[in-house]
Amino acid sequence: MREQLESKMVVKYHFNLDSTFNSESIKTEKIKKKCYYTPASTYFILNYDKHFISFDDRNTGLYRSIIFSYPDKDIMCFSPPKSITQTVFLSTYPSPSENSWINEAIEGVSINLFFDRHIKKWMIATKSSIGGKYWFYGKSNPVVKQPTFFDMFIEALRGKSKDELNDLAALECFKKDHCYNFVLQHQSNKFILPVETNALYLIGVYKINIVEVEYIPQREYETWPEFSDLIGIIHFPKHYDVLNYDDLPTNGLMKGYMITNMETGERTCIRNKQYDDLKGLLVIKPEIQYHFLCLFRIGTEKIDEYLNFFPKMKKEFFLMRYFLDQFMKGVHNAYLSKYVYKENTPILAKYESHIYKIHHTMYLPVLNKKTIARVRYRTVVDYFSRMEPRELIYILNWDARTDNL
Repeated sequence: MREQLESKMVVKYHFNLDSTFNSESIKTEKIKKKCYYTPASTYFILNYDKHFISFDDRNTGLYRSIIFSYPDKDIMCFSPPKSITQTVFLSTYPSPSENSWINEAIEGVSINLFFDRHIKKWMIATKSSIGGKYWFYGKSNPVVKQPTFFDMFIEALRGKSKDELNDLAALECFKKDHCYNFVLQHQSNKFILPVETNALYLIGVYKINIVEVEYIPQREYETWPEFSDLIGIIHFPKHYDVLNYDDLPTNGLMKGYMITNMETGERTCIRNKQYDDLKGLLVIKPEIQYHFLCLFRIGTEKIDEYLNFFPKMKKEFFLMRYFLDQFMKGVHNAYLSKYVYKENTPILAKYESHIYKIHHTMYLPVLNKKTIARVRYRTVVDYFSRMEPRELIYILNWDARTDNL
């Protein structure tokens, strides 16, 4: 349940674990519960099931990750609620206001920090686990020790390898009745974007009071004096102050933007299509990319013939067809912008050499023969279909190369 105190613009969430355990959401498994054991203590963790939650179910969306003590059932830790869809958010908040906070969406692993007053220890947790003595991807290499999330978190806070959280000087000024939501970027746990230096971004703070959680606006906690002494250790996402959402920069490869209404605590993410496309492309193995592009060079009809015999490749080939099509459309639009509409807009570097070659090797030679010449989308397809598959792989993965990010 959410309570808004308008005079102070305070947003509070109230939870009763007993009633939650008996709720329809638990019975229908929209909210998953589990008892989690650590060497120090035992906890309840509640998470909504992303497969069974509708976009407008804001009450269930509060249970992104909530940790309760056992057996007391006191709230220990709270993660930011599920963001609402961009369509719903923008219809409710059509333009930025004094209560809006817009910042860069940070890529990385979400880690929550909380103080367990029962055992008098700082603890960290990911979405559905506590302690951080684990990693996401498989087992540790038997030759090279893989750092756990706990190790990476300690390192980001300038701790020593054998330190516990209570040993860290950086946490001495942290309020123990608050929980802190971080995004950790570490060179040992890269996602899509390169990680030049390990960094810890603070993206949320909540005050905890047994059965109640109070949302602390970013504008407030980013000015707390305890963080002024931790510049270079604790980072904040880049903030944007614009009059219209359309004024947000669209150039550069980033995850997107988080928009929060600080009066209600509701938020949404405006995702960067370029980032999402790159993320999708990187999940396709290079050998599958090469296989698809070999068939593309022979003729697009060969792709369909191949899938008739090997239907299990449909998903990967559908994605490859989509990414190739999007890239070629980008080249065609860039060509029209520069050579047809004569617009004075910058052309992305990944398109520039191709529109130059298309213009000088496919358009001008025909024009000199005094025939009607137009560069259509089909012209761009013909241009790329003549390329070697290995060359096309290099071109399509432009955004993935570190020097282009």
